[in-house]
Amino acid sequence: ELPYTTKNSLKARLTWAEVKAIMRTEPETRIEGIAKDAFLLACFTGLRISDILTLNKGELHQFHYERQQTKTNMPVLVTVHKYNEELLKKYTSTGFPSVRQYLSRELKEVFKRAGLEKEVRRIKAVGHERKEEILEKYKEISFHSGRRFYARLLNDLGLGAEIVRDELGHGYKSITDLYAGSPEHAYRVARVRKAMETMEKTMEELSLMKAA
Repeated sequence: ELPYTTKNSLKARLTWAEVKAIMRTEPETRIEGIAKDAFLLACFTGLRISDILTLNKGELHQFHYERQQTKTNMPVLVTVHKYNEELLKKYTSTGFPSVRQYLSRELKEVFKRAGLEKEVRRIKAVGHERKEEILEKYKEISFHSGRRFYARLLNDLGLGAEIVRDELGHGYKSITDLYAGSPEHAYRVARVRKAMETMEKTMEELSLMKAA
């Protein structure tokens, strides 16, 4: 059940199993491949789609990607780890050769083939009216769902709210707090990289705990 208002919505949440299914799904066209790459970058960097499509405006370093965010104009440093490194290397120098509207449309086809067709109930509240509709989950998933997935993933891995906020570029932290090489940043990068290295094992353990 996905209750939300038009002002502040709770969108469908992606699971680790669903993201893995998307990773395994082979694109049928070049544009599908680009859309899938953009979505997986959202899932494993937490960047907004506006920043993903303009990756060439940032700088890729050995352990982090650095840029000024398009929406907030604030700096963000995203940890480079095994789930995003190749994609960051692939697109940072050139950016994405397509626009968001085309990618969003093609992405739905990838989601369908990945099996994200479970029916979910969406409840809209408009004023005092409440409307319900049943639709397939893939229709509710967007690029921003990947950003939310990354935030929850880091939290599930035990990294804490401060690290999650830094990875996603939330809040109004000063550039001094975020710049590469500071002890605070180096500590955060080390923890994120270590968590990503052991992610599959950790997520399997969490699944067993929830099942029990």
